[in-house]
Amino acid sequence: VNSQFALAVYEQLSHTQLAVFLDAYNLEQGLNFQHSFMEAICKTSVVCPLASVGALHRMMDFETKDYCDNVLLEWWCSVVVSRLAASVAANTATPEVVAAVKGKLYTQRVYPMLLSRAWSNSLMQKGLLAADDQATLFGLKDNLPKVVSLETQAQLKQFLALYFGPSVLTVEELSFTVQQVVNAVFSHDAMMCWDVTDSTLAMKGHGTQLVPYQSSADFDKDKQLMAYTQQIQKLVGSVAPTTPAKLFVQQPQNASPDPPPPVPLPSSSGSEQLQSIMGADETFEQYVPSVARLKLTVSSISHFTPDQLVSHLGFDPAHAIIFSSWLSSQTST
Repeated sequence: VNSQFALAVYEQLSHTQLAVFLDAYNLEQGLNFQHSFMEAICKTSVVCPLASVGALHRMMDFETKDYCDNVLLEWWCSVVVSRLAASVAANTATPEVVAAVKGKLYTQRVYPMLLSRAWSNSLMQKGLLAADDQATLFGLKDNLPKVVSLETQAQLKQFLALYFGPSVLTVEELSFTVQQVVNAVFSHDAMMCWDVTDSTLAMKGHGTQLVPYQSSADFDKDKQLMAYTQQIQKLVGSVAPTTPAKLFVQQPQNASPDPPPPVPLPSSSGSEQLQSIMGADETFEQYVPSVARLKLTVSSISHFTPDQLVSHLGFDPAHAIIFSSWLSSQTST
């Protein structure tokens, strides 16, 4: 429904110093893709679910049948792990949960992007806006099925048990209905990707706006997309520096993700960049993710352990051990 919008946001953010994850680009072949995108969410500082009328309308199907919906699974996982992270930060989590998530959970923000029909695939391609109102989106949300998707829940529980261990399976969010999951996502401060808001049409606390069809000459979508991505950059930059600077852009389709490496912002002063230090040494060239080669210096990661190279920079675990030894040799000479 909104894959073109997701791709456009991904492309804009890929030109920044953020490491951005989009399912269409970052899933590894041969792995359980559902577990991969949920692990990506856990290792991501900011998760951006894309919510539209089309995405919610499909969830009405749960009234008559149950199945594992990947969009619902992503949203549900985001809700659970973000609340787990918040409980750890607030010192309200049990010691067992604290131990289970240590070094595995980095999620700090869930930042939904609520999309008008102007950002649907058909209108993105034509560069058009559309008559649309937020009341439709919020009305759908309020009428979603009050049933638990047991098929989706089973996949989420299986992942959480494998990734964190059974101690996290007692959280109340795991019993949420479809409507409760979506309400939990919408409860976060969201970016309203509407073009004009008419406050005189306010409804249920949310602005309702109507935009007539018009040509792209009347509205520059590229500039609007840039404004959206700048908002995201600002948010990611505000999260605690101890977490990976990674962004998960959720694509509202039954596709999935596993994240590209997070890139902490290094100091450019002091040491030579890895790319020039390593030169034409193909032995180490193959071990270092390209994003790290281009942006990091030896001094900025000299203190990284192999585990940190994996979690913070996206190294393969085996390569991280080899490269850590190489780093030690460089800093000790």
